[in-house]
Amino acid sequence: MNFARLLSEGSVTENLRLPEGDAFRALPKGYFQPLGFTYRESDGRLSPTYPMGLPLLLSVGGVCESEFGMRMVYALVALLACLGLWLLGKELGLAPPWRFYAVAIFASSPLFLWSSLIPMSDALASCQAIWVLLLALQAKRSSGWAFACGFLVGWAVLTRPSSVLLFVPLVVALLQAKAGWRRLAWGTLGGMPAFVAFLWGNWTFYGDAFGSGYGDLWAFFSWDYLVPTVFHYGETMLFAMFGLVLPAAFLGSLNLRCPKVLFLWAWILPFFGFYAFYVFTSQTWWFLRFVLLAFPGLALMSANWLEGVATRAAKSSRGEAWLALGLAGASVAVGCYWVDKLNVFGEQAFERRYEIECQWAVENLAADTIVVCMQSSGAFYYYTEFPVFRWDLADWDADWELLRDAALVEGVPVVAVLHDFEVKREDSILRRYADRWELLGPVAERVSAYRLR
Repeated sequence: MNFARLLSEGSVTENLRLPEGDAFRALPKGYFQPLGFTYRESDGRLSPTYPMGLPLLLSVGGVCESEFGMRMVYALVALLACLGLWLLGKELGLAPPWRFYAVAIFASSPLFLWSSLIPMSDALASCQAIWVLLLALQAKRSSGWAFACGFLVGWAVLTRPSSVLLFVPLVVALLQAKAGWRRLAWGTLGGMPAFVAFLWGNWTFYGDAFGSGYGDLWAFFSWDYLVPTVFHYGETMLFAMFGLVLPAAFLGSLNLRCPKVLFLWAWILPFFGFYAFYVFTSQTWWFLRFVLLAFPGLALMSANWLEGVATRAAKSSRGEAWLALGLAGASVAVGCYWVDKLNVFGEQAFERRYEIECQWAVENLAADTIVVCMQSSGAFYYYTEFPVFRWDLADWDADWELLRDAALVEGVPVVAVLHDFEVKREDSILRRYADRWELLGPVAERVSAYRLR
């Protein structure tokens, strides 16, 4: 959101907010960077951490300044994803009832609904993946479709760099369609604007055309995460994509001689394989959002296999249609159960706590207060003018007294605004320095404020 606001204002970097007073100069300036930004020693400004694909969309017309406008964008993205999945099913030769089945099980997935309500890039990345592959199948018909496909591939990579894995099913689709070099040239031309923006953005933000705001990304990948993630896939996919989806998708994937199956396998496997080695994937159910881009492929694989079985077993096309609609209805019912159990819609309301806690701070804290936080640091930069101090970045054994003494010298109040999980962490400042904080009270759901004594 901060990045989107910057883009809507015609800027790409942010000022670093520092508390006033010479006594604070002994503290490293990097401790005052909020989540979503990276401090640049070269000019003392903040560069966005996250890719620019979603912020670019939200910056159009100042959408990021309106909660209603943002919700409409998320809703439109979700609808476009469902429409694209329907059209992709048609392109793959699925009958309308089975296309409806594929759309129903994808749209009612708790993970897709959750991702469509939270201001993150997962739903947009999934929508882009669907349309990229739909346009890839259309590219054989005209150079215009090839150009559009290339343009959308570029935007997809700007939204999430790992979307470069879409090149695997993209190449399979183009080879199957026997697209000529002209189509490939037009596709490459379509992707050039995003490629230039990617290089320019990385050079501007991080001083490296192929750099990243995440630092050393490969440090988050290891063979040690493979087994836990595979088990996590098995446990959580039962409700993330439930019922007959997994067994049907698995059985359908065995027929590699079928061009459709090979195409879908090339879509699914790279994402599940890549993120099987990622440290965060196995930590909770909603971290499967990283592989949400492959869920439409699973839905289509399932629909393709079930259609083949139903065609052989059903006595009439009407009976086959009723079977598809029945399976879709059952899947939606199970999806509704898990949506309620996982409190998917309540999680959206829970997201409002960031705005609520910032409003509390504006109304109750002095304007020069230093807010010690981590999870809410980006929100405080978006909704308030307070400088934030990242407790998770500071070396407290060395820097704690510096912050405390500087605050006393300058007469600046220090207030920690912490989520419950931050308080419970082993390295929490409240655990290590409990006697130095005075509880002010809860300020939002699962969020409390503490004043430095």
